[in-house]
Amino acid sequence: MIIPNMFKIGEFARLTQVSAKALRLYDELGLLKPLRTDKFTDYRYYSADQLPRLHRIIVLKEIGFTLEQIKPLLEAPVSAEQIKGMLQLKRAETEEAMRLGQERLVRIEAQLRLIEQEGKMSHYEILLKQVSEERVAGARDHVASFGPAHTAVIGATFAKVAAFVARQGVKPGAAIAVYYSTETMTNVPFETTYGIGNAKVTPGESVEVYTLPAAEMVCTVHRGAFWKIGEAYEAITKWCEANGYQPSGANREISHVYDPADMEKNVTEVQIPVQKI
Repeated sequence: MIIPNMFKIGEFARLTQVSAKALRLYDELGLLKPLRTDKFTDYRYYSADQLPRLHRIIVLKEIGFTLEQIKPLLEAPVSAEQIKGMLQLKRAETEEAMRLGQERLVRIEAQLRLIEQEGKMSHYEILLKQVSEERVAGARDHVASFGPAHTAVIGATFAKVAAFVARQGVKPGAAIAVYYSTETMTNVPFETTYGIGNAKVTPGESVEVYTLPAAEMVCTVHRGAFWKIGEAYEAITKWCEANGYQPSGANREISHVYDPADMEKNVTEVQIPVQKI
């Protein structure tokens, strides 16, 4: 015999606009147990008296709490101050998600504008990321101008630093070229550096040891010869203009793959520190 004011799970689902599947899940997790389960048919029965508890589950779920977070809120007394604190935290999380979503929307719009201007997708994928600081050994030099000739100058300086570090028993890490000025495209100062982590390297022979600072960077990957890398810089410049960023420091080029026998196999990551305009 069914007690009055009791509803089968399907009826309760229609009454509350909560699916029977969700009600079964709430039962399994101990959030909302049926008032009675028929031992012969295994039918679940609910009472109208359980509506306040179900409504609390729904409200907490709608404002972003997970079912695992909701369970202790139902089982133990929670003070108004505790609830207030949890809601404030959830508000902050939601505001941050909205901010990130707005930034994503701006980038989508900028990407659409670039495609409309160019009539095609750029083969350079642009990424904005936070780059950690890195301890390096490096030497300064300069190139008269960019082009095939400057590759030889940079290669010689890299070789000098790598040999110096190796003589101290340290295996060089990532090869990073740092450019302090590219405005004139002539007589350009640069540094060739290798990551050395926490290894002990004593400066000397014009090789210094220092830390490249952490920075927010706009980055892209260039595949091919170094003297064609201007295309990557052009793509980054267009992205910055479309997204409201401007350069704010020395450019870096990280050599991930270097093949002097076939420069077209080179893979170089271009990183430009930026700030929001």
